[in-house]
Amino acid sequence: MANQNSGGDFGKLADSLLDNSKIQKISSKQSDIEKLANSAEGKKVSELVDKKSLVQAIEKGDASVMQNAIKNIMKTEEGARLVQQINEMMK
Repeated sequence: MANQNSGGDFGKLADSLLDNSKIQKISSKQSDIEKLANSAEGKKVSELVDKKSLVQAIEKGDASVMQNAIKNIMKTEEGARLVQQINEMMK
């Protein structure tokens, strides 16, 4: 079932997650994020991601591809919850 938040909310959260200071903070919380990634929700969301394209985008620094991936993930309830949990870690 899709999350009912507006597209603007998705964009704001995706932009927030892609902010440089947040990326650095994410790196410092890698073990917590790995726990989320290995959870049932994390594994389900992982199946939704084109990992090869995402890795290439990260290597190239292509923020638009990363942002689109986050937006697509957040269209699912599991993805939205997972991204929200990550966002809470960043506070």
